[in-house]
Amino acid sequence: MDGPQLVTAVEEALRRSVIVDDPAADRFPWVPRRVFKKLRVSSAEKERLIAVIQAQDELAIFDNRLQVLCGLAHQVTHQDLADWLVARAHEAGATAVVEELKRYLREKEIPFLEVAALSGVSVAEPSDLARGIRVIPLSEVPDSLAKDLVFSEPIPLLLGTHRPSPSAALTCRSLLPKSHPRPGIQDLSLGEGRRQELLDACLLLTLQGPSAPFCVGSYAIPEPWIPCQQIAGVGISRPFAVETPFLHTVPLTSEMLEHAKHLHERFTSLSEPSKAKLRISVERLNWAMRRPWLADKAIDLGVAFEALFLSDREPDRGELGFTLRIRGARFLGSSLGERIEIAELIRRIYRIRSEAVHTGIAPPQVNGIDSKDLLQEGVRLLARALDKVLRCGVPDWLQLVLE
Repeated sequence: MDGPQLVTAVEEALRRSVIVDDPAADRFPWVPRRVFKKLRVSSAEKERLIAVIQAQDELAIFDNRLQVLCGLAHQVTHQDLADWLVARAHEAGATAVVEELKRYLREKEIPFLEVAALSGVSVAEPSDLARGIRVIPLSEVPDSLAKDLVFSEPIPLLLGTHRPSPSAALTCRSLLPKSHPRPGIQDLSLGEGRRQELLDACLLLTLQGPSAPFCVGSYAIPEPWIPCQQIAGVGISRPFAVETPFLHTVPLTSEMLEHAKHLHERFTSLSEPSKAKLRISVERLNWAMRRPWLADKAIDLGVAFEALFLSDREPDRGELGFTLRIRGARFLGSSLGERIEIAELIRRIYRIRSEAVHTGIAPPQVNGIDSKDLLQEGVRLLARALDKVLRCGVPDWLQLVLE
């Protein structure tokens, strides 16, 4: 590639450019105005720059080809590359941007920053979890158009009136293959980043407090030197509207985050089938904490208990409620008195769940104790159990009961 000629063409185009407002700004009133500032290059200089680009054989990958970014593809042209070169040169200089373009041509993989915006928990400072995943305060999230879209206040007609505001974020870095297939190529399966890992990390934070973290939205952005980049993998989550007004934010202390790192490390070392089983229980526990209605809370909590303690049992074999009480008491109780208390708590929770399932209404009390208080105790008990399973592994249930 003729670097000096391209540098000269970019410098000339930059000198004959002005900053203008993009008319698209009026369609996105919730996005900061700075996002829609763009450089307008004179037609003559842009044509000269495009002609220089067209003369470079290495840049044919930008001639009406697709650019795949984090599982998504968009079509790019030489004009798109010209616009990016000038805009990037405005920030880094013409020589630097041409060197970045050369780097892109050499590299086989594209580096991304992946971000998941969380509600329900907050942190005072960044903290490491496993596999390069970090939980960070909102103030530490790098500025970008994707951040403006995901972290902005919800728009009733687009995102849902009750979408919770983010209070923290999870981040990680990933590398995905560079690809510029021709339009019409169907196989774009070049990886979708590490979003599932971020969702798992979010879910495991449930056991701290316990709390009810929720992924409000996520996105992936390439490093700034990647040409013609667009936002990749943006998703806005929409929880049940009736849940979100009842959410509250739990501050995670440094001790809680250190413990969360240990549990996350244990989780990432598990087999995929083991992860899948634990996800069910932790997810239902998280849902139970976000449910405003006792019946829904009891049903989710019951499913979470069964997924953890009865996943090896056939639904039609034996008295499941009794088995659950015995296993829970033996697994978590350290004395006869404590085991009796745990078994009785699980029995009462199951009574609430049973009435909720069969009548749609949870009893306000069981044995003179408010159902709300019993379910809250159940939440804490199940969080303890999941914590212990992650630390110590799933026990041999028969041996545990008989020993």
